[in-house]
Amino acid sequence: MNESEQLADLLTRKSELLLQGWHGTAVSKNEVESLLQTLVQELRGQAVLAACLEASPALATVSLSQALEAILADTNALRTGLLEFAQAHGVGLQGAPLETINRVVDSAMAKAVTQVVEAHTDQRKQTLASAVHDLRTPLTALSLAAQLLDRLVDPEPDTEERALLDIVRSNVDKQNQLFGQVLAL
Repeated sequence: MNESEQLADLLTRKSELLLQGWHGTAVSKNEVESLLQTLVQELRGQAVLAACLEASPALATVSLSQALEAILADTNALRTGLLEFAQAHGVGLQGAPLETINRVVDSAMAKAVTQVVEAHTDQRKQTLASAVHDLRTPLTALSLAAQLLDRLVDPEPDTEERALLDIVRSNVDKQNQLFGQVLAL
């Protein structure tokens, strides 16, 4: 039996031991178990879809950098744990088995990172849209007030009141354009 097959057999028989010590913050035991099953299939040469470590819902409540640090810490702990586990059970990890572990763990980490980044981006967009809406409300009131004043101000273009009203309208339009640009980001 080659090293890949030995590691697959070891993970199949004793994955519970590896899972007992798992205390990750970003990745649950169930997700690690799923990743281990994927790893076993990959080690046995079976083509499978890459594993995905689902990001913990708790990561939505922390900053993006904290979430990414948690995912990185958990995947590094998982990688180290797998290597130590194999070595403790007499399975050497060089060449193909090590490459398979790295490929599966890296793929799962990349998917979890993508998931967290997308969730934080969506949250940022929602917050920004809400803020722009809140800022546009008083701007709309100013615009309506300018329309009312327009009816009361002398229609002559050279009056001071007309000039001030034009300044208000111009600034309201500029702010609306700016808010539109911010939402487009």
